Amino acid sequence: MKVVVWSYLAEGEIVAERLSAFFDVVVVKDKADLPAALQNAAGLLLENSRYDEDIAALLRGCGVGWIQLLSAGYENLVTHGIPPGTVVTNAGDSRSPGVAEHAVALLLALARRLPAILDAAGKEAWRPGIAQGISTLEDREALIVGYGSLGRQIATRLLAFGMRVKAVNRSPVDDGRLAGSSDFGGLDAALSTADVVAIAVAYVPATHHLFSAPQLAAMKPNALLVNVARGGVIDTEALISCLEEGCIAGAALDVTDPEPLLPGHALWRAPNLIVSPHLGGTNTQPATARLCEAILANARRVADRQEPDGIILRGK
Repeated sequence: MKVVVWSYLAEGEIVAERLSAFFDVVVVKDKADLPAALQNAAGLLLENSRYDEDIAALLRGCGVGWIQLLSAGYENLVTHGIPPGTVVTNAGDSRSPGVAEHAVALLLALARRLPAILDAAGKEAWRPGIAQGISTLEDREALIVGYGSLGRQIATRLLAFGMRVKAVNRSPVDDGRLAGSSDFGGLDAALSTADVVAIAVAYVPATHHLFSAPQLAAMKPNALLVNVARGGVIDTEALISCLEEGCIAGAALDVTDPEPLLPGHALWRAPNLIVSPHLGGTNTQPATARLCEAILANARRVADRQEPDGIILRGK
């Protein structure tokens, strides 16, 4: 079985090496070489960010039945479509622990006022008054919006800090650890009681600007917001206005809209905001090992004419 790998990530090279022990693997460095490489290929491995209308058109004519993403996000495949009969799997939960750690790190940085502490330290200024704005996660309520693999990993960590955790999700949530859950119809009500809100929902048309002015206004004035999903889940202009008006205590974004965030953008100057440049999914050895094992198992299933595990999209 032939599998084509077109990736700019180090994980792509590692996965290709692992697969090559069992399958015919073609590693493509240039997009122009894809048409030839994909002839008679059973699968294509790439990142969501590389999928565009050209790739969608190319796949419609080459018979590839399995697309394996090296990323968790899949919004570009929803936008540009996939060929009929093609199935798509993603990175699944391989990166979820690392992204969850990053989400909690950002929340702790907000709660414990680390930006102010680091600013004072950089100026060699002893400022005990910073303590006046420090808050805690203990015995507070957290709301996780999007309760898939990433949402569950965030919940595990926030529960360890002694938080009461609730969830809002597109489908019913079955997790006895939660203090409550609802579908998206209950989002505004859930926001009104949460001290911490973590966004971990998949970015699809239904979640574009899920957080706009009404949702931000529904939050408590002392609430903290963190987004480790996709920038488009939040209305950027509404968030800037919210922070400037002080309607919430602070926010932290590992993803932005637009992304990358260019110099001069108003988000850089928004008060009580931490921006990190999409670092949550940064490669770690455990994450890469999980990704390799999942992809290798799916490749074997495809070779045996079975469906891969963890299908997130089907071409119709």
